[in-house]
Amino acid sequence: MTRHSTCSCGQLTADVTGEPFAVALCSCEECQRRTGSAFGFSGYWMEENVAISGESKAWARISAVGRRLEFHFCPTCGSTIWWVAEFLPGRIGLALGNMDHAGLTPVVRVWDKRRADWLDHLDRMDVFEEGRL
Repeated sequence: MTRHSTCSCGQLTADVTGEPFAVALCSCEECQRRTGSAFGFSGYWMEENVAISGESKAWARISAVGRRLEFHFCPTCGSTIWWVAEFLPGRIGLALGNMDHAGLTPVVRVWDKRRADWLDHLDRMDVFEEGRL
């Protein structure tokens, strides 16, 4: 199976083949800042299964446990598409909100102590199948 990931403007893309070795939700404060959401939703593939095209800019940071991560984003629209982490050599992380993530279910939650409390109540919220604005 091949999945296609793209930034908001379409300039930066990643195509991945096969299944990820991990799918995760991360609630660390850095993922919340990176996504502007309550968590990051990511999948991790071996780098030989990922083909990236387009121009990207990179920004690196040190994680809360002292490990380096380098994030690649579109210089036009700012969407983060992919990253590499020193603790996962030979692997690439992809932001799953930018691709068709059908069938990709998170198997792990990390930094759960930072998870938004309201996530426990999703099944009690009003639901609209499509946007109303």
